[in-house]
Amino acid sequence: MTHTTIAPAATAPEELVRVDAANIVLEENIRDHPEDALVEDWFVDSVRQHGVLQAVLGYRNDLGQVVVRDGQLRVLAARLVGCTVPVLIGERPLDVVHRVTEQYVTNERRTGLTDHQKVAAFRQLELGGLSVTAIAKQTSTSKEQVKASLTVAKSVDASTALAGGQISFDTALVLAEFDGDDAAIAELSQIAEGDFHDLEYAAEQIRQERVNEAKRIEVVADFQAAGVRVATDEDSYESVHRLTNAEPTDTMRPQLDADEHKTCPGHAVTVVVYHGDDVRVSPVCCTPEAHRPRWASFGSTPAQAGPMTDEQKAERKTRRIQAVIAPLTLWMVLIDMSGRFSERMLPDVVTKLWDLREVGR
Repeated sequence: MTHTTIAPAATAPEELVRVDAANIVLEENIRDHPEDALVEDWFVDSVRQHGVLQAVLGYRNDLGQVVVRDGQLRVLAARLVGCTVPVLIGERPLDVVHRVTEQYVTNERRTGLTDHQKVAAFRQLELGGLSVTAIAKQTSTSKEQVKASLTVAKSVDASTALAGGQISFDTALVLAEFDGDDAAIAELSQIAEGDFHDLEYAAEQIRQERVNEAKRIEVVADFQAAGVRVATDEDSYESVHRLTNAEPTDTMRPQLDADEHKTCPGHAVTVVVYHGDDVRVSPVCCTPEAHRPRWASFGSTPAQAGPMTDEQKAERKTRRIQAVIAPLTLWMVLIDMSGRFSERMLPDVVTKLWDLREVGR
């Protein structure tokens, strides 16, 4: 390695020289313990790979030594890797006031790249032919961060919002995941204006809905291939367990047998999927008028003929307890899953409570 020898002669201002980092004297600085800032390996690795790219500012003392006023972290990193440092030699400071003022301004007023600028830079490097690994190495950035940045860069909605300063990088990354899904982007963009936890919850809900829908389509296709009709929201149907073939005057009104009902022209099934693998198939009838309702009005049971037995009383008590405990347990689980209650949870709560509407009847 070639080192530049600094002669102890007077030097004109604004002279650019390259000096061995080991020969540089660091001036007293308001940033005490600068070595603590070198704990992050990325800074030292960057200097090891690229060298010191930006000149530090300094002057010569009475002994002719180069004293650095601004750029001590770059000098310390250069010492660790054993390289030279470009130094812009200027006039010696007049007094302590000038030194402290200059050091404060140069340290306090520096502004790093914005998230959008980093994202745009990584995208330019990718378009220039660099792989994720190469970009990470050249910029001393983790591959995970590079991948995330490129994901945001390729989403028009996410990158535009990030450039406008409307959202954080984490929020932009969430939006980028749903790029191309206008409905999801619209919903998430509105939520992004509030709490990030609500955004995470909404995004996870959409992810789960996608998984559920994919599984539902798969199950529906299997039923249709087997010649079984799958009822949709456009059909008028009733659950088999709400129907009976008993006469209106019959006291015993058993529900339709699901297997026997398969011969009914209105036989069909509904398919609902929870959590991706919890598939619930329910037999329904699309011609409920061909049968009779089990009860005079849905939601109520026939009046008890005569006094209830102890067994019936115990069963009724159990149903009533379940009717109270089940919804409360569900509510507590939903709150515990998120760590806090959110308006976003209300649809889930209402849906689950509706699924439990038969409990206690």
